[in-house]
Amino acid sequence: MKSKVKTVLLSLLLFVSCTESYQNQFKKGLDSIDKVDAHFISAYSDSVDVVILDSDTVNALLGNVTKVLYDDGHYFISHDTQANINDTKQLIVVFDENGKFECQIGRFGRARNEFNGFRGWALDPANKEVLISDIYRSRIIRYKYDGSFAGELEYSELLNANQLFYAGGDLYLQVLIPNDKGLDDIAVLNDEGKFRNVIKDRKIQTEIFMMPGIRELSNPSNDTLYHLRSFDNYLYALHDGAVARKIPIPFMPSLSAEDSERINMDSKIMEYIPSYGIDTKDYYFLSLSGENYRMFVYEKRNKKWIAYTNSTSNLDFIPPFKFVGSADKNVIIGVMNAPTANSWLESNANFTPADRAKLKAIGGSENASLLIYHLK
Repeated sequence: MKSKVKTVLLSLLLFVSCTESYQNQFKKGLDSIDKVDAHFISAYSDSVDVVILDSDTVNALLGNVTKVLYDDGHYFISHDTQANINDTKQLIVVFDENGKFECQIGRFGRARNEFNGFRGWALDPANKEVLISDIYRSRIIRYKYDGSFAGELEYSELLNANQLFYAGGDLYLQVLIPNDKGLDDIAVLNDEGKFRNVIKDRKIQTEIFMMPGIRELSNPSNDTLYHLRSFDNYLYALHDGAVARKIPIPFMPSLSAEDSERINMDSKIMEYIPSYGIDTKDYYFLSLSGENYRMFVYEKRNKKWIAYTNSTSNLDFIPPFKFVGSADKNVIIGVMNAPTANSWLESNANFTPADRAKLKAIGGSENASLLIYHLK
């Protein structure tokens, strides 16, 4: 009995010690970068446009919006139709620049031109195609912008495909769990239709750990993809199918070998997992899951990180987890639904007449609306 108590106490002390270590690393890293008590989006955005999306209740009433990409006058929007019951049960719909519904991309099913489910998808602007990683059948299914089926790419050597990115003419696939063939986090599709490693030697080797809800919102207009690996201390720049350079993330806690082996969903380190990263031409926006500092910005031109701490709501700022995409190199896209807009209208916030008009329009729509932030 004493032995069991001793073991429990030792485990508890070890857990507390590790938690304090993560917190100390995080705070020490914060001390090394600038902190600004301001709305981060106000510091980088010249203007914001609102796109009210059609409420076509047959084809285009949106669920939880998970990602938005833009190309050639079209907004491509993935949305979770089952309120996060299963995050692979998404659909992609297309709207024009005025918010008019155009079409749906693919559908659920077992036919060759249908998908069983997906998390990752991307745009191929060169060929005007939407690419979907059909994770249950180890393939990438291709659709034209009008929703018609264009073909498929099989990748039988890869499993657990989680996210799909397109940048600089290269198609990157993120693997959720490395497999026995040695393919790790990121693989790139070459001209022969085969994938090869880009990032190797993953810190987390356990095969039972499933990464929760991390989104990489890449920008197909960029030549370089800035990619964040979970529980790593670097932001990687992928260019021409290879790792070009890496940017230190001083506030990201590092894991020991022991941490890597025993990490689980209940671990305190999960508070420091990024909820997403958004890549634009001049900035990389990074949101953490926990702590008071939720939004970090890497200014590529100045080569420095800044933490933004102000969380007051106004139309120049929406909660970090509500940014859902990027477009045209230096545009980021947010999403706002009617209940949020109406709640803000009922608050005592000092909105301008123009902002109140925008909020009223959002509040009167059945669908979510897009907020298009034009960056400086």
